[in-house]
Amino acid sequence: MFNLEQSITQWRKQMLAKGISSPAPLDELESHLREEIEQQLKSGANELVAYQAAAQHIGRSELLQSEFKRAAGFGGWLGGNQAAGIHRALGLFWAINCAVHLALIVPSFLALSRIAGFNFTVFFLVALVFEGIYLRGLIGSILWFRGINRDRRIIRMIAALQLLETMVMVMIFPQGLLVTGGIFIFSAATIYLLRPPVAAAVVAG
Repeated sequence: MFNLEQSITQWRKQMLAKGISSPAPLDELESHLREEIEQQLKSGANELVAYQAAAQHIGRSELLQSEFKRAAGFGGWLGGNQAAGIHRALGLFWAINCAVHLALIVPSFLALSRIAGFNFTVFFLVALVFEGIYLRGLIGSILWFRGINRDRRIIRMIAALQLLETMVMVMIFPQGLLVTGGIFIFSAATIYLLRPPVAAAVVAG
């Protein structure tokens, strides 16, 4: 009987056998493999067909060497240890960032609702939505720090929100350019590092 988890484990071993041992890009592509499998399952395929289609969608392992370097972002050009260090640093940054937002969102939204004179309930519900986003981001950031990129989409979404926030803050408080500029760089680097692998568009011939 087909076992999906065993097949994914075997897929990882095949990647390792090809000499791809850096954990961050390998976890990145495994995450993408699982997303492809999930999409296939939702379309009605069984686990075996879903796995085979997803593995084929990613492409032959021989074509992945250059993609793993790209998936590791600019850190891949520096070598595996440096790349892992960059991913851990960004994971730590977003964990702290999300934790700060979790602590400040509700009080900030409540204060804004009183100043703006809008409906208290609406502002409170919006605040809870953002709390949920940043809570997911905190969990995903901790996993990323540990080398697991399973929740890269939520982190990329938060990074995009931070890009918008920094641009607004620069317009309102131009004197804070140094701090907002640093956050902007971290956010842009995060979006770059966690973008979907190009190899997913390569279909094995």
